[in-house]
Amino acid sequence: MPEIIPLKLLRPGSKAAIDTIDGQPDEVQRMEELGLQQGSEIEVLQHGCPCIVRCRGVKYCLRGNDCHCVWVRVNTYHDAGSN
Repeated sequence: MPEIIPLKLLRPGSKAAIDTIDGQPDEVQRMEELGLQQGSEIEVLQHGCPCIVRCRGVKYCLRGNDCHCVWVRVNTYHDAGSN
């Protein structure tokens, strides 16, 4: 079973699937409208604040609070060609 952790714990180059987004309803809706949706693959490009991620081919710059609200399932996605 995949482990569910906050996005802030992923290192650059890591990929995972978005599990849930916590927060105020309007904040969650804003992030979902931007394309950060449950089940989508997300890749960390830069760790820290700001956290830069790629999701659905789009780069996003997340503030500290946004990064804490996104929970991901690790070991769900694997790079092509990995053994």
